[in-house]
Amino acid sequence: MLFFKKQEDLARIYQGMSGSEVKQINKAGIQEWFVKDAPIFRKGQVGKELYIIMDGAVRIVDDTVDPPKQIALLQQGELFGELSLTAKETRRSTKEESLRRSASALAAQDSTLFVVHEDAFRNLLDNNPDIASKLLMNLFYVTGERLREAIRGKVLAEGVPIPKLIRGLKDAEKKKLLKYSNVLHVPQGQPVFVEGQVGTEMYYVLGGSVAIMKKQEKGQKRLAVMGEGDVFGELGLITKKGRMASAVAISDSDVLAISEDGLMKLRKRAPDIATKVFLNLFRITTARMRTLISPLPV
Repeated sequence: MLFFKKQEDLARIYQGMSGSEVKQINKAGIQEWFVKDAPIFRKGQVGKELYIIMDGAVRIVDDTVDPPKQIALLQQGELFGELSLTAKETRRSTKEESLRRSASALAAQDSTLFVVHEDAFRNLLDNNPDIASKLLMNLFYVTGERLREAIRGKVLAEGVPIPKLIRGLKDAEKKKLLKYSNVLHVPQGQPVFVEGQVGTEMYYVLGGSVAIMKKQEKGQKRLAVMGEGDVFGELGLITKKGRMASAVAISDSDVLAISEDGLMKLRKRAPDIATKVFLNLFRITTARMRTLISPLPV
């Protein structure tokens, strides 16, 4: 699951939206009440809802083992179950089966949840791209900040598939995305950015490969290698803080540099394309949250 650690994150989901736009989003969900120990969903069930805890608490458990293993205890303001809403493109454009739950969710006490069903979310993406692009942009920014906090002292597990930035984009839409970004050629051995540098852009690998390197007492530690189609540097773009690692080309590489200003222009001028891009960025941050392992090897 993905969860928001601060209740003010809920307000930030609606940042930049008018009152009527907030009402449109709220129409996509309903409030549901669960008594203590009541199941919200079970491991293995098909997931079709996202949940936000308005009041109370929820236990995430694996109850297929004996004794049951508690994975997390979620509190007011936290969100879970979002993968069921982000796994597909739109309601009418895919026949993919919804994901099955990887764990069970039980009410830890009497709880009130805001529940968003998959169909309502798909309808928002299909019919209200301007609102959807704002919502997904805000979700990307909030979850990216949570990922930056969680990633300290940890590394990302290797071999785990990460969604692609241009998933679902048609060729004409990819060309339009290029108008709001810059192509950079980075020779082998040259840095794209260095650890500690304030982030202003994120990068999409068009060709070549880039190593993510972290300073340690015994020298540089390679954390990951980014190849064609991979995105990196998005956390620096979100937080405007110093980069947590360096990115160095390990072969002659071409990368697409995308700034926050470029993303904002894309959202205003092409909200349908921005909806797909921000949906993919939200997928990327949530997928990376799930790949976190610890501790950071030395």
